[in-house]
Amino acid sequence: MNNAGIGLGGPLEVLDVKEIQKVYDVNVLGYIRIIQVFLPHLRQSKGRIVNMSSLAGLIGIPFAIPYSSSKFAVEGISDGLRRELSRQHISVSLIEPGPIDTAIWEKSLRRSFGGGAHDSPLLKLYTPRTGSFEYLMRRVQKHALPVVRVEGAIIHALESPRPKIRYTVSRRAALTRLFLRMLPERTVDFLVCRYLT
Repeated sequence: MNNAGIGLGGPLEVLDVKEIQKVYDVNVLGYIRIIQVFLPHLRQSKGRIVNMSSLAGLIGIPFAIPYSSSKFAVEGISDGLRRELSRQHISVSLIEPGPIDTAIWEKSLRRSFGGGAHDSPLLKLYTPRTGSFEYLMRRVQKHALPVVRVEGAIIHALESPRPKIRYTVSRRAALTRLFLRMLPERTVDFLVCRYLT
């Protein structure tokens, strides 16, 4: 089971590329390294791969582009890998939990808008939405589901004789997936931007 994630917030224009690299190193390359190490063993045991994704891997989140795009990468890796391994009896499942009450929120907020980004004169181009983003993060964190809500999906993915391809845990994630299928992209853009104001 791959479950790693660090966040980074702020306008992409002002973020330090080295900080973005750290996000990708943990959230994407960390998964790939683990998969490469364990695949020979999984092949012998006909095991399975379970990757933790995110609601942010379904919809691009402004001011959280490094985290969001890294989770899009996890979605793509999982889909591609599932197809690569389909004849080797190794299943690949994705868990898309939505907001869960873990330490990632506080850690991400501490890292976000930090360093040079905090002092950048370019930040004024993004206000008041950058402040709205922090408020939004706090609001989403306040309504995050307890970890126990994800346990059933993890256990099923690891133990079921027929694991699902995707486990969409929260109602918010399920609605997001549905809206993305039904609504035009410009409507989605409008709704996301409206949510931040």
